[in-house]
Amino acid sequence: MATRSSTEHSIFGNPQPMPKSQLPTSADVFRAYDYQLKFGECSSVHGRSSLIGNEVKKIYDTAGIPTIEINSVVKRVERLVAKVKELNKYSTSKKSSAAFEATFQSLQSVFDVCCCKCFDSGARERSACTCPLPMTMPGARMEVFFGADKKTTRKKYIVKIDQRNDTMKLQKKVDRSKRQKRDHERCGDG
Repeated sequence: MATRSSTEHSIFGNPQPMPKSQLPTSADVFRAYDYQLKFGECSSVHGRSSLIGNEVKKIYDTAGIPTIEINSVVKRVERLVAKVKELNKYSTSKKSSAAFEATFQSLQSVFDVCCCKCFDSGARERSACTCPLPMTMPGARMEVFFGADKKTTRKKYIVKIDQRNDTMKLQKKVDRSKRQKRDHERCGDG
């Protein structure tokens, strides 16, 4: 029987499944890994990392954010686990050190597996993105994109895209284009 005290991690507390409504922080990813370690059926580090990596990728896909390859996501999960193991080596008296605090604070940020890094380099609008087309955010998503939010306040949540609204916008754009072409042909013939 697993009790809270026997499953609690010394730094991150109780293990939890991955949150599905927000992009996960590194701490969320480790808690989910710890959850798999204690309650899952997979016995290898790579197997647990693969499960967690697939969950992270699925969350990013739900948000419509292009990600790096799954193998790279799994490697990042494995590196995160190794980093947390290093944090566990700090004695209680050294847990107030600047190095420990800096590493702990870095784990509170988003577990970023987005392949577009333009936001990190200062781009705040889609027009400033220099990534190849498959790696960029879909057009309508960049304005609503919670890139700034995921790196700062984390107040936005992932919800399903209203396909009807996006489809209607695209259809209006096509209709407008056809109308402009037809009007241009009329004016050119006269």
